[in-house]
Amino acid sequence: MFDKVVHNAKQAAARTVRKTVIGLGAGLCLLAGAAFLTLAAWLFLITVTTTLNAALIIGGTYFGLGLILVGVASADSSSDRQESQSAQQDSNDHVVPKLIAAFMTGLQAGRSTRG
Repeated sequence: MFDKVVHNAKQAAARTVRKTVIGLGAGLCLLAGAAFLTLAAWLFLITVTTTLNAALIIGGTYFGLGLILVGVASADSSSDRQESQSAQQDSNDHVVPKLIAAFMTGLQAGRSTRG
């Protein structure tokens, strides 16, 4: 019985190591590909435009991609989003009447100054 547990643990560890090595290899390939694509984009852009514009285009592209990835990574799960929306709805229920009252007060004050 203990042998079966050890065997399963060894298989799980082997799978984890295999996935880690494959993931690391994939990451290195992606990094090399991004480097070559960046170099190719640089060479193309400096033939079409100035080096400053080429640097701005490539830098802006990587910066925008990074912002998108940060947004995707920080996205809430659906259950967290539902809880925050219900909490926000509860707080909005108290804020909206006060906001309407403040708007009406300002509107009346503006009308009284005209006439």
